[in-house]
Amino acid sequence: MKQLIELAIEEAKNIKIHATSKEKNNLNLRTFDGSRSNKCIYGQMTENCYNKRATELITKCCERVYYADSFSQLPSIDSAEINGTPSKMTRYVGKGLPGERLPSHSTHYSPIEVLVQNDYYNGMMDYAGEIISFIKDETKILEL
Repeated sequence: MKQLIELAIEEAKNIKIHATSKEKNNLNLRTFDGSRSNKCIYGQMTENCYNKRATELITKCCERVYYADSFSQLPSIDSAEINGTPSKMTRYVGKGLPGERLPSHSTHYSPIEVLVQNDYYNGMMDYAGEIISFIKDETKILEL
């Protein structure tokens, strides 16, 4: 758990560096829904967490990711093991221009995604709220 939290904090710091002001301002805890591709952290920032810009941000913002066969198989916070890198995102979705194949991270999840998704499934928004406030500069220190 400690490693996951440390990686999520590092990822949030990198999001502050690499996301545009508009992307950061798109974050909204009231509309956050970790199970929807346009309402999760990267989805809110880029309109869909499976699009090219979201994949670009994830690749820039986190060094390691967690592999799961599907979204419903995300590891629990206590059992999450680092087992992948963002550059190994190999699935594609057919969004964009006709015939264009955009990279998708539908099997590789960032530390923030694992952390906030577990929180969301447990009926809480503590981690998401803290992370969103930090990314938007509403708080200066991220303590998870």
